[in-house]
Amino acid sequence: MASGLRDVIIVGAGPVGSYASYLAASQSLSTVLIDRRSAIGSPLKCAGLVNPGVFDLKGINKLGPDVILNDIIGADVFSPSGSILQLRGRKTKAFSIERALFDRKMFFLALENKVEAYLGHKVVEIVRSDDYWKVRTIGVSGDRTFSAKTLIGCDGTSSITRRALGIEKPGTVLNGISVEGTISGDVDVPRNIVGVFVGENTAKGLFAWYIPNGENDRVKLGLSTTEGGNIREKFDIFLNDPRLLTFIGSKGDKMAFKPTSMTISPIPIGVPSRICSENGIILGDSAAMAKATSGGGIYPGLLACKDLFDEVERSGDISNKTIERFQSNWRKGNGKELMRSNLIRSIIDDISDSEIDMLVDRLGNKKILSLINEKGDIDRPVELGAAILKENPGLLMLIPRFMPKLIKLIR
Repeated sequence: MASGLRDVIIVGAGPVGSYASYLAASQSLSTVLIDRRSAIGSPLKCAGLVNPGVFDLKGINKLGPDVILNDIIGADVFSPSGSILQLRGRKTKAFSIERALFDRKMFFLALENKVEAYLGHKVVEIVRSDDYWKVRTIGVSGDRTFSAKTLIGCDGTSSITRRALGIEKPGTVLNGISVEGTISGDVDVPRNIVGVFVGENTAKGLFAWYIPNGENDRVKLGLSTTEGGNIREKFDIFLNDPRLLTFIGSKGDKMAFKPTSMTISPIPIGVPSRICSENGIILGDSAAMAKATSGGGIYPGLLACKDLFDEVERSGDISNKTIERFQSNWRKGNGKELMRSNLIRSIIDDISDSEIDMLVDRLGNKKILSLINEKGDIDRPVELGAAILKENPGLLMLIPRFMPKLIKLIR
């Protein structure tokens, strides 16, 4: 039995949980971090492409350059028919990161701030009692019970914290697969651009991808889809996609890809109507903070941590009122893009391959392409979409049945 009442208990030591712990301890809050895994960084559940803004956040700028594998300056977007929309920026648009190392360094960042951490401890019960939270675990050092004034859940899609707070499940759960490996043969592997491949037969509702992953022809390939079925079969089909072979400059009709690791994981999207209750809150995947347009959740989750503890600092406490005020302000601020991205998601779910081909063709207009390259941000696609529609309102008529939803993006 662990004695003593802490200020904060955080369940889940992924990057969002570790960062929340670091920020809590930075404000002299006694903080316990619990994770069922014995080792941080495994299993991975992410393609490892992040917004450069991640490394501008407090503390994360200390992680060092070794977590960054490649600077990404653009993308080649392939339509279902094979047309290519080439996006190139004047500055770095994203980083491909060594995700396992990133997770470990985030965890060590929390430890250096004197966070009390318990790895290899599975949370089996969370109850509210006498105005504080009691969390019971079983693990490598036996059964333990922790108590704290505030509970923060960063424990993923199947969050026990979310259930304890009585918060509804994510609106949608995507299927995702990410495979790291090496490409060999007569190829010209892109080093600083990503490949994006859309189409109903490739990845209905989302897309497949290529991400450079360091030197020696290391890459990450994967896809996310709203469709059920065997996702490994879909991935095997993608490996032989002629568009992928074109992208890597293959001289043959097959790609020699040697996988070294594979992750299959759910991706929750659709932020619940509320994310807090009774001095408790959920963040990251627990709150479905992944972008509905890409499935990426690291940066939105980290930003939510920043916003929460900025509010705590302003208020001078981490009371229920402070948490509720954060929720309200977050929905008007950084959370607004996440929730609006669901509007784009509803369009993507219903768009046909022929309509995508038409859209890619129109976006290739020199003026529109210049706007995309200037204002493009992987974490603010809705903001970019609204800017494009304001600059080119004629696009509203491209697919008339989507006009009511597109108009909402402009407002």
